[in-house]
Amino acid sequence: TINPADVAVDTMKLSSGGAEIAQAQSSLIVDNVLEVSFPLTLASVSALLGLDTTWIGVGIRFINVDAATLPAKIIDLLNLTVAGSLKNGDTFTAADAVQVIQGKKEDPIISATVDIHPEALNTCGRSDKNAVTARIELPSEYHAQDIDLSSIRMSTAAADEPSIAAQQHPGCISHEDNALMVKFDRQQVIGLVAGADDNWAILKIRGTVAGRAFEGYDNIKIINKKQCGNKCKDKD
Repeated sequence: TINPADVAVDTMKLSSGGAEIAQAQSSLIVDNVLEVSFPLTLASVSALLGLDTTWIGVGIRFINVDAATLPAKIIDLLNLTVAGSLKNGDTFTAADAVQVIQGKKEDPIISATVDIHPEALNTCGRSDKNAVTARIELPSEYHAQDIDLSSIRMSTAAADEPSIAAQQHPGCISHEDNALMVKFDRQQVIGLVAGADDNWAILKIRGTVAGRAFEGYDNIKIINKKQCGNKCKDKD
């Protein structure tokens, strides 16, 4: 039986089919079991498998791969060999098979330009007559009319929840600027930012367009009770 502490980790190499593909990078002994990580770059595995992956962890028993880079035949098992030396000079080898799981490449989130009005929000106001509006401008390759109104939500930049939904009446679309104007309930927006310690709040608008997620940010000034005092009125 090999004592994990006796393994010279820096001598350990990972190979498949006789081709070396990685050298041990880090190790950890847990419950008298040696766990070793082997970093993989695209260059080190492309000739072997053509997979777009960044690492394999021995003991994890799987590799996540990008479906777009899988060869025509999906690979189910990958036979791997780990070879190395003990600190006394003795050598050892170990073999295992890891399962290759087909993954799905997620599209990156579209960056939208967001402009929120009013630029200063009085949180001690009680009026619900003046809605908070958000102008959402998309990159030129997307169309504002394709935005799903039911998907649009506002939250603080710190977290996606809690969030509030845009009002569900038809938004105003500017075809010239490829932008959509939507409205949010004023009191609900105040509920999002009322607990802010700072005088400014960064708000996030997110949604989907043509099945793709988008998000954008804008900051607004917060007028709280300490600032407006007894003169607090229902105004922007």
